Amino acid sequence: MKKDIKLSTGRIVSHRPYLSNGLPNGATEAFIKYEQDLTLNDVFYSVNYAMTHDEWVEYCNITKAQ
Repeated sequence: MKKDIKLSTGRIVSHRPYLSNGLPNGATEAFIKYEQDLTLNDVFYSVNYAMTHDEWVEYCNITKAQ
């Protein structure tokens, strides 16, 4: 699995296996990792956000250079 990448905005891009029918298919999903997870009424939620266009361009340039 790819390591987390910190962008110039200070946000962190994390990775997880992309699933097809509940099974990893070899692809990787990249997402902005939220600073903390959320618990509401004793239910745990992992909150993730999408990258902005500029963050996506920066992420692509970083991963292309690796």
